Amino acid sequence: MTGLVLIAVTFSLSQTVRGATYLSRPTFERMLAPLKESPSIVQWLPIWALASAYNKASYEKCLPPAATTAKVEAPNRAFRLIEWNDLRRVFEVDAGKAVDARVAIFYYPHWVAEANGQTLSTRPAGDGALLIALPPQQVVVNLEFREPARSQLSATISIISWTLIVSVIIFGSFTSKRRDHEPIRRDATN
Repeated sequence: MTGLVLIAVTFSLSQTVRGATYLSRPTFERMLAPLKESPSIVQWLPIWALASAYNKASYEKCLPPAATTAKVEAPNRAFRLIEWNDLRRVFEVDAGKAVDARVAIFYYPHWVAEANGQTLSTRPAGDGALLIALPPQQVVVNLEFREPARSQLSATISIISWTLIVSVIIFGSFTSKRRDHEPIRRDATN
C-alpha cells in the first residue's frame, strides 16, 4: 500500500507540480508548421466524415479536410457575419439560387439553423462539415447549439445525488461519533 501511495505522489510531483518548459511564440509556431500538412488519424474524425477517411481501415492515416479561411461558404451568394460564438453563429446571406451553405464547424445533430422563424435543414457534408439548406430569398441565419432536455435533467440529478452522498458522509460521521460518546446504561436489576 505504501508503494502505491509513493508511486502516486512521485507521479504527481514529477508531472504536475514540476514547472513547465515555456516555449517562445516562434519556436511554438515552428513546431506546429509540419502538423498542418500531416495526415490525420481516422478515429479523430466524426463518423459522418467518411469521405475524408476514404473508407480506410481505422489504424491508417487519412488526409484532413481541405483547409479554408472562410467561416461560411455559399456558392454564388454573398454573406456577412453578424455574430460568431462557441454556441451561436449568426450570418446574413443575400438572395440567390437555393444552395447549401457550408459552415466551418463539424456537423452535430444539436446545431439548429433558423431563418425568418423557420427551421432550416442541416446535414453533414462528405468531410463532416455542417451544411445548411438556404432558401432563395435573403435571410439572416441563426445557428445555435441546443442541448437536449436530458442533458439538463442529468446535470440536475447529478448535483442532487452528489449533495446527498456528501450529506450522508458528513452527517453519518456526526451520528457515529455521538453514539460512541453515549454512556452505557446498565439495568439495576443485575
